[in-house]
Amino acid sequence: MAENACRVCGRPGDKHHIVHREEGGIDFPLNVIYLCREHHSGRHGPHRDPETDLLYKKEMHDSLVRMFDRNYYTKQEIQELTKVTNSTLLSLSKALRKHKEGYLNIDIIFYLMSGFVIKDEEYTDI
Repeated sequence: MAENACRVCGRPGDKHHIVHREEGGIDFPLNVIYLCREHHSGRHGPHRDPETDLLYKKEMHDSLVRMFDRNYYTKQEIQELTKVTNSTLLSLSKALRKHKEGYLNIDIIFYLMSGFVIKDEEYTDI
């Protein structure tokens, strides 16, 4: 399947931010999928169907939890794992509290999810 193929059907797709830019979503690989017009903004696309939107956000959250399976990470480790830009890494490091061991995994995930957290199988914006 081509790199920019729709994740659902394989047709040519456009870039979709799972945590939308207007929600504070950051441009990094895990927050981006490709969707064709129908699966992006159609009736069952994430911009019109809250359940589809939630599904993609839950998948991203679960991927981040698996990715950050230790308690603490250095800036270099965060960048290697997430492929964020230097400027995004700088913003992250300014926004998060640094402990002597490094940056706490739950804080990193919270930042990369732009404040969205999963509680009891519901998604909430804090």
